[in-house]
Amino acid sequence: MLVSACVYRKPKQAPPAAAAQKPVVQGIALPEAQEAPACLETGPQRAAILDDALRRYGKAQALAKSGDDKDLKAATDLLTRLTQDYPWFAPAHTGLGSVQATRGNWTGAYTAYKRRLLFFSSHPADRERAMAELRLLEERQPALRTYAEGEKVAKDRNWPKAAELMQVVIQQKPQFALAHRLLGDALAQQSKRTEAIAAYEQYVRLDPFSPDRPQVEHWLTEQKAK
Repeated sequence: MLVSACVYRKPKQAPPAAAAQKPVVQGIALPEAQEAPACLETGPQRAAILDDALRRYGKAQALAKSGDDKDLKAATDLLTRLTQDYPWFAPAHTGLGSVQATRGNWTGAYTAYKRRLLFFSSHPADRERAMAELRLLEERQPALRTYAEGEKVAKDRNWPKAAELMQVVIQQKPQFALAHRLLGDALAQQSKRTEAIAAYEQYVRLDPFSPDRPQVEHWLTEQKAK
């Protein structure tokens, strides 16, 4: 595994208009679309890193095709680890979403497709596929449909309604980490610091490899020091 050999670029600065539309949550920056490590372009380990990612992805895909429960579980584990080691490798997120959906883990599939949208967003076809899968999951699962509604009202900065909707989602899907994240956002924006801390802590517990964990933990540390 060669992930330590790379350093990531800082996310590109969003244009002022886009930044103004994006919720700013009490010092926690929401995840931006991320690029591949710079070493993949010019570094000497480019081929080795890509070979490792593709080899592991191919192995997971082969397991997933069998349809056997044991193989699907193994494919899930492989793809989960791959997204953790190489989060910029977009196919791993898409593949994980597909396998999770096959296994009936709707929130796991939804989270994987959401994470797919954070990486290599310049690929419109793959991005459209992820968005289509998200819409399909929202149609199938009332909790995910409610979550999507919560995201919409949060963009309109209707934080009380967003918090209310996330409470509904969490009652139905208590292990759905993204709902705890958005609940934390909504509570923080209403200056409900204690409740926001609890929501963010639950988010980190449920999804310890989330791409925004450093920002969330930094915010938690700052708030607990007050």
